[in-house]
Amino acid sequence: MSSASTVEKVDYFANHELVVKWPFTIYHRPIEGSMIATVERVKAAHPHPLKVLVFGCGYFHERHIYPPGTQFILVDQDSRLTQSMEEFAASNRGCFAYTSKSPKEFERVVLEHANTVNLITAKEVIEHITEMDQYFTLFKKLLAPQGTLWVSTPNYGDWTLPLVESTFLEAVARCRGFSRKEMHPNRYSKDSLSQALRIHGFENIDVQKTQFRFALTGSAINPG
Repeated sequence: MSSASTVEKVDYFANHELVVKWPFTIYHRPIEGSMIATVERVKAAHPHPLKVLVFGCGYFHERHIYPPGTQFILVDQDSRLTQSMEEFAASNRGCFAYTSKSPKEFERVVLEHANTVNLITAKEVIEHITEMDQYFTLFKKLLAPQGTLWVSTPNYGDWTLPLVESTFLEAVARCRGFSRKEMHPNRYSKDSLSQALRIHGFENIDVQKTQFRFALTGSAINPG
């Protein structure tokens, strides 16, 4: 998911089929493990049904990790996803779908669901968005007291990912007709992600590096 002001030269779906293939699973599986663990923790702490906002949902391949009866709010900026999101919402009671291209458009989601969401997930999204400060503020307004925000993003605070990205991943991208050089206007380190969450009023912040330090996963609580 990217904002209207973010210059993207890459097709939104260009890399999606690589996620489940080796060696790309080395990057993605630890992220999915963190996400599953967070869902289990939130499920244990909150009464059912859970209300979950999936920010940058894509085709929502992770739906299977959530408990039955979860009420989803699906949000993405890409209009190609509108039909699939709306069909999912229409066929699942208590679910909603929004195509949102900017913080201003996202405010309507806040108006309709403020202080009611148990969990927000943003998997491999926040690195694409220039206005994340605005979105973090809106996330906090959406979350119920003691609600959880979970994010993942590439780790630019160590040498490992930048090296692999500028060599192997760039070569793969060039073979597929694009470049990775302008994909990520936001480049977080462990410290900068922790600081961003703290500045916006989140507590119990836990940012971790995944195996081989390729990515960061972070969870934080809205104190209410």
